[in-house]
Amino acid sequence: MKGRMSMSSSRWSLRTVPNVLAALTLLFTGGASLMASPAVAASATDDAADCSPVAIDESEWEDYGLVGRRSYESPQFGITAEWDRTWAVDEEAQYPIESNEDCQYDVIRLIWEDGDLYGLLVLNFGMPEDVEAMDELVDGWSSKKFLRDNWAEGFTGEVAVADADDTTAEAVFSVVRDEDDAQFFVTYRTVALSKDTWLYVTFTTDEASFADAWAALDEGVQVDGEPVPAVLTWRQIDRAI
Repeated sequence: MKGRMSMSSSRWSLRTVPNVLAALTLLFTGGASLMASPAVAASATDDAADCSPVAIDESEWEDYGLVGRRSYESPQFGITAEWDRTWAVDEEAQYPIESNEDCQYDVIRLIWEDGDLYGLLVLNFGMPEDVEAMDELVDGWSSKKFLRDNWAEGFTGEVAVADADDTTAEAVFSVVRDEDDAQFFVTYRTVALSKDTWLYVTFTTDEASFADAWAALDEGVQVDGEPVPAVLTWRQIDRAI
């Protein structure tokens, strides 16, 4: 697969800094690929395909997978996602829902909010990465080049903790805004759902929100009727950060 991959003093309101969030979300919407750019899973056979995100009018969301208020079915891959009442489609994202048949990806963006706490979640259904084992993804995310190139200008990131098993790779990055040392956390999670379909998860939150947002993700979002597969536990993450 070729891919275009796809932060509050520490207490920013999400809705008062759209310009900063837009810059961050641009880089964090499909980071579970090894490529450092906005999230799409591009076809390996069509180098000429236009994988740029395309705005979809809310009136058409049902046609592109939003089959219920809290349920989604990937139009190309048939994988379902459901979420509880604490989550919602991120209607203020530039591209809440995407689908590109030429580049073979479907994307939905969700948001969790509890007062000033938040979590931004991207579920990107696409084609497999060209790797022999999931450890290769972890190695790639940990490389100097990836860490240097994968963040918006004015932010510095490093791997806090990462791991992989036979079907899932996951890394939590500590990302610091250089001007004031405000800290954020970005989680990349790549899951081989089948030999033909992979799920690329990107989860972004801030330092104050992380524990509650992680629990909300673990307890409130399902893919094909099961919690989103993960390698890391909150206990491992908490120890690392």
